[in-house]
Order: sequence, then structure tokens, then C-alpha cells
Amino acid sequence: MQKRYYIVLFFIVFQLVIGYMYRNNCPIEPAIPYYLIVAGVIELITTISSVLLVIYSCLVVQHNDREYDGVTARFAMWIVSSVCIHLLLVIFLFIWLILGCIWVFSVSHSVQYNDPSQQTYCHPTLYRFAYFVLVISIIWKVNNYVTQFYKNYNARS
Repeated sequence: MQKRYYIVLFFIVFQLVIGYMYRNNCPIEPAIPYYLIVAGVIELITTISSVLLVIYSCLVVQHNDREYDGVTARFAMWIVSSVCIHLLLVIFLFIWLILGCIWVFSVSHSVQYNDPSQQTYCHPTLYRFAYFVLVISIIWKVNNYVTQFYKNYNARS
């Protein structure tokens, strides 16, 4: 498995753990811990499906070499279905990212970390980690899109 997947899995596990541990510690915006939990679960499913998609794609190529039409057709249908599901999950994650930005950044000027009895409280580990996750996710996605754009642009030239 590529080094990138280990980093992503580590990041996902942290999202799940932090979101779960502090799920009741953010009265200023109770959706923040659930943002982390849902994003972690969906990203885990997306990452695993990406790995499985690569594995099954390799199997289809091997079966095409051996001309097993029935098996190849089933693999092809599975891959098409997987790609569609994967695409839906990616679209959901994009929308979820926007919602996370709204929930986290909209309270950034009024959140406080000292008095848990106040409605403006959010546990500092939870809030700062959610903020960090959103910033890193945005940078990661922009970097991937720009890189892909330049690859496509250079391929056409």
C-alpha cells in the first residue's frame, strides 16, 4: 500500500477518535464533533473502496488476458458500480466539507475554551482539530485539483 494511504488512514482514525471523545463538549456548535465522525467514516469507506477498486481493476486486466468473458463482465459491472458509489461518496464529502466550514468557521470569533458551562464553549482539542482538519482538507483538495489540471493541460500540449 502506498505511503499516502497510511497517512490518510491515520488522519481518518484521529477524526473518529477526537469526534467521538468530545462529542458532547461543544455547545457553541454541537455539529462539530459529528462533522468529524461522519467525515471520518465516509473517508474511511472511500479510501477502502479506492484500494479495492485498484485491486479489482487489476483482476479484470488479468482476466481479460485469459478471455473469461463471464467473469470479466461481472468484474466490469462491479467496477462500474463501485465507481458510481465512489463518486457519490466524493460528492457527499465535498458537500460535508462545505457544511463543516460553515459550522467551524462561523463560530471562530465567539468560541471560548475556558468555561464549559457557557453556550460559547467548545473543547479546545475538538475545535482546534476540526479547524485544522478543514484547513488541511481544503489545501489538499486544491492541491490535487491544481495538480490534475496541470497534468491534463500538459498532456494536451
